[in-house]
Amino acid sequence: MNNWTFEILPSGNYLTSFSKKPENFSIVEDFSAMPLNFLLTSTHFAKKENPEDVYIIASFICAMLTGFSTLIHIDPKEHFSVILGDLFKNGEKVYNYKCNVNLLKIDDYLDEPAESEEFINQSFQDEFIRNILFYCNDGWTLGNMYKISDEVSQFLKERGDDVSNYVSKSDYKAFGATANNFSVSGLKARHGKNNNKAPNRIMTIEEASSFIRELLRTVLETYLGFKLQLIERDKEDFETIEF
Repeated sequence: MNNWTFEILPSGNYLTSFSKKPENFSIVEDFSAMPLNFLLTSTHFAKKENPEDVYIIASFICAMLTGFSTLIHIDPKEHFSVILGDLFKNGEKVYNYKCNVNLLKIDDYLDEPAESEEFINQSFQDEFIRNILFYCNDGWTLGNMYKISDEVSQFLKERGDDVSNYVSKSDYKAFGATANNFSVSGLKARHGKNNNKAPNRIMTIEEASSFIRELLRTVLETYLGFKLQLIERDKEDFETIEF
């Protein structure tokens, strides 16, 4: 077995919440570093011989962590981007490990994922959760919010359910019109400029954010039993938050 370890560049107290979540990955504080860094390891690293493969898996984990931060923090100022630093193999620094990454093919690099009830760990085996976090990792924009609504709608259809059972028709229509329309949302819109007029009812970015988070929270609890806890402002004690 190879002992691969990635440094994670300073990302705030957010990462301390994952130090006790070892199923598919583990993060520990590196007290020897100033400023404080974190170290990332994963059971999916162990059998890999090529540093490029380890980099792809680590990039996926960072995308899930960043996406989850974006999802749960209502205040955009509290979103954290998790960034990889140096890579070590058996204690020796590895150079030139970066390569092109296609995260949609991550299953080609993962070993058998460990089962877990924790949200981010479930992304190793659950495509629905994985895609939600991919969109969040890409940025909390109206276009990505709409992609989340598409993902939720498809998830429900596959189970004989419908999104109309969870939101009002007028709210869903207003959200879609706002996210789609270039005249309302500009470059953040899901569609480019066209001849469509602005909708009669539009949502602010705050209203759209609240709408999609609440829809997702309800569906996650209904089908997966997961209670998504949203953070309205910075909290010092992250250990109280269920991931």
